[in-house]
Order: sequence, then structure tokens, then C-alpha cells
Amino acid sequence: MAESSSTTDDALYNTQYVRSYASGGAGGDGRGVGYSGGDGGNATAKAQVVAAASYGTIQIHTDARGGRGGQSPEGSRGRSGQAEATATGSAGSGSVAATAKIYLDYYDYQSVQAHATAPIASTSTAVARASEGSPLSDLTETLGFQAAAFTTALPESAGLSPWLAANPKVQAAFNGDSTVLGYNVLGATASGSLANIYSASTSYFLDTSSVSTPQNLLVGFLDASFTGSDFIQLTFSVYDNILGKSLYEQTFTDAALALAFFDDRVLDLGSWDAILNDDKFLNLAFGFSLEALNDTAFACNFIYGNGTATVVPLPGGILIFGSGLALLLTWRKKFL
Repeated sequence: MAESSSTTDDALYNTQYVRSYASGGAGGDGRGVGYSGGDGGNATAKAQVVAAASYGTIQIHTDARGGRGGQSPEGSRGRSGQAEATATGSAGSGSVAATAKIYLDYYDYQSVQAHATAPIASTSTAVARASEGSPLSDLTETLGFQAAAFTTALPESAGLSPWLAANPKVQAAFNGDSTVLGYNVLGATASGSLANIYSASTSYFLDTSSVSTPQNLLVGFLDASFTGSDFIQLTFSVYDNILGKSLYEQTFTDAALALAFFDDRVLDLGSWDAILNDDKFLNLAFGFSLEALNDTAFACNFIYGNGTATVVPLPGGILIFGSGLALLLTWRKKFL
């Protein structure tokens, strides 16, 4: 495992930049029939700045890269190492950003990335985690972080089973010949008494030629959590970097509507073959941004992949529940 950290508590003048980087080692390659590649090494990058006196701004960025799994011509590929990055800043102004990335092939071509960024309002922390197979992070793991992005590529079925069992619509869409390519958790907690925007995202660049029965590109929303009373708006988006266009974007100005939308709902983005290029590469980015203040928090989790075609959900402007629902609430569902 590779670890890197940077900490300072000096007085802050003008603009100060702090960066921490860690990269896990690659797993050994398997040789011969029955020998598998070794797992890649984990990487953890941390940076913390607590300004003794603040007369300027601070930019903090942490970057962690998990080691790739070893290859094997006759056996299975080793699992990529987990990457986790955390950036914390206490100052008058500035930003914190955390990026975690893993690679899924020998040539470091296929990749999965999580990114979180937040403005510094007194004290702010951004955290990002990327892994393969497991673990599947829970919504509660986003609490207390101003921005959090967790992603797991090719999640193991054993970890997904409890989530799917509790969300029958999503379970029905991802059945039979379906393939789940990723599990994601995105969330944010506002800091300070001024409205700010907190962002989290995950992105995937994958070779999907092994998908045997192409159907539709689906996003299955599982659950959501919300606390606080100072929710301004939340935006969720899906962008295709190969096609160079947005596949979906929705903004909510009502927390109750947002909670309802992210609860056991399937978003159908269209035919699998129509979205992918001839090389069968998929390059998607999932975006999440929360504008809020006074410790208001929102988080959601979802899967995506190849599944059974479904009806596109109602636009956010159509009332799913009555807008008279009180926004001052604390809501936890199922696994929280």
C-alpha cells in the first residue's frame, strides 16, 4: 500500500497550493495454466491545511491511484488496488478537491475515477474513493464530508444483492442477461451560513465488448438521504464523453421531489448499440452538485449498466409527491 500525506498549520498569505499524491504498485502477472495475476496495491493520499491566520486563499488537491491488477494469459486478472483521497482545509476561502482513480487493464487504458470538490467555508473536507468489486459504500459514509464520491467498478453480486432486494424496480431491470458495470455513491454536506455549491462525480472508460446480450443503457437509483432545512437545489447529470453530449440532466429545487426521484427508479438512456461506438467503449461521467447552507446534506446511490428497457421517469418538474411536504426533515431509508 502506498500512502502520502501533507499537513501544515502556517499562517496563510496570498494564495497557497497544497498537493498530495499516492500510487499503489501493480500486481504481479500470472505465468502458466491456473495461475492468476496478483492484486494491485492500495493507495491513500491525504492533505490537511489549518491556517493559523488567514489573509488569502488556499487550494488543496489530493490524488490517489490504485495499482492495476496483474495479468495472466491462462488465468484470471488480479483485482485493481483501491484508491482513496482526502483533502481538508480550514481557512477564510479557497477549495478542497480529491481524486481517486484505478485502472482495469495492463495498459492503464480502461479506468474508473471518483472526484469531489468543495469550497472552503471555515473547514471543508472532500473525499473520493475508487475500487473494483468491493466494497460498496453506504450513504452514511458521505455524512460530515462537504463533498464525497465513491465508486466501485464491476461490483460483486453478493454485495449488490441486499440493495437490489430492497429496490424491486431496479432489480427487475437488471435481471437475466443484464450486466452491472458500476456502483456509485455521491453526496455533499453544506458548511457555513452562506450558500455554496458542492460537487461530486464519477467517470468510467470501459471496454464493453464482453457484454454478450446488448439491451439498454440503464441507471438504477437505489436510495437517497437528506437532512437539514436549507436546501436550494440539486443537479444530477449523465454525460457521454465519446458522443460529446449530455445524456441526461435534471435539477431539483424541492428536496422532497429529489428524494422521491432517487428512490427505486430506473432511468433508461437508450439502446446499448446506439450509444456505444464501433469499438464498444463506454465513456460516461455522472455528475452531482448540491447548493445549500447550514449543514444541509443530501446523498444518493445508484448502479448503471446493460439492462432491460424501461419507461423513462417523470421529469422533475412534474410533481411526484405534493410540494407541500415539509422540507425540514431527516430521512433515512432501508439501509441507513
